[in-house]
Amino acid sequence: MKAFLARAVMLIIGIILLIQLWIFSSLVWWRTQPVETTMFMRWDYLTDFKPIQQDWRDYDDISDNFKHAILAAEDAKFIHHHGFDWAGIQFALERNNEKGEVVAGSWYFSHKTQHPVFLQIIALVLASLLTLGFYVYCNELSTGLNSLWNEILRQNQLSF
Repeated sequence: MKAFLARAVMLIIGIILLIQLWIFSSLVWWRTQPVETTMFMRWDYLTDFKPIQQDWRDYDDISDNFKHAILAAEDAKFIHHHGFDWAGIQFALERNNEKGEVVAGSWYFSHKTQHPVFLQIIALVLASLLTLGFYVYCNELSTGLNSLWNEILRQNQLSF
């Protein structure tokens, strides 16, 4: 049983490492190759099966005002704090301390980009644990059937 658990843990670690390698290789690829589709475009294709058509523009051709509007819609202070609004975090802590409960929080760009990857890893680990549990259950179930199987083979004079 210990050997099985060791193999299961090594399998889970291996799967996590493969996912990390895939993410890293994708980032290296996108660093040198243009991005042709986004996840939203692929999802839209999968829902209505219309061909993906997009007219891409060079970054320099996009208005600076539009770029600033996108950042302001996400987090108006992003240009100044680069992902972590320390003043906003401090303000949230002070409000929470005054009220004695959590009434304010921080949810900034860096958190939004890391959150989905973290959830995917958790989902993978949970799926692996469920698979492991199912395997152990089936193995225990088949252990009770081994004597029956051996008796059937003996009566039919077969060897396995």
